[in-house]
Amino acid sequence: MAPLVLPWLATEYGWRTAFYLSAIPGLICAALLWKIVREPASVAAVAEAPAAVKPGLLSMLKQRNILVCCGISIFMISWYLVGIIFLPVYFTVMRGMTPEVAGQVVAPMGIATMICGFVVPAISDRIGRKPAMVIFTFIGLITPISALHFAGPLWALSLLLLIGWTASGSFAVFMGVIPSETVPKAMAASSMGLVVGAGEIVGGVLSPTISGWIADQTSLIAHMMVMMVCAFIGGILSLFLTETAPGK
Repeated sequence: MAPLVLPWLATEYGWRTAFYLSAIPGLICAALLWKIVREPASVAAVAEAPAAVKPGLLSMLKQRNILVCCGISIFMISWYLVGIIFLPVYFTVMRGMTPEVAGQVVAPMGIATMICGFVVPAISDRIGRKPAMVIFTFIGLITPISALHFAGPLWALSLLLLIGWTASGSFAVFMGVIPSETVPKAMAASSMGLVVGAGEIVGGVLSPTISGWIADQTSLIAHMMVMMVCAFIGGILSLFLTETAPGK
């Protein structure tokens, strides 16, 4: 809904108002978490058990899957952020769309994020973690390639963007599932946090800046090229994963 609602709010009431209003869903989620979510009993039992020797950060990074997942996280978070930040800009400046039309074109990508967040992990239960990761990271190439080269009707462009954005479903696998299956259960949360942190700190902070700088030196096409490179490297790194749940 956001790509449809926020451009209208910014047009009618100013971009500052739109930014403030965009914080409301996050505050609602925080309130619901505080009110409804309860600590799982199993976690509480583990916390009360005698403290065991836990491996440190370097020990986790020695695990091949953790290291590979950190690399995938850096590039796929970069792919994701550059896409959500610069796709609307690319469509308005390079393709001549109005902000409202650009919002309508990218809005279906949210459907892919919503559905594939559980569909892709479910597929990995069937065919294995590694094949699912390889398939859906490489699918991420479809979004920037379509933005660059597809000249058909807007509904078809939206469909192609949606298909490419199914790559976002791999996030649950490389951020949560694979790390938690790689290390002892007591370190599951730390391993997931390490993978997410690596991606957010390196990919989340640096990628929009680097992509923006390259675009300043060349053109907005650079953003799509950065997305392509990130998805491709994410797919290559997925080939180096060690399977933690072989397919049936």
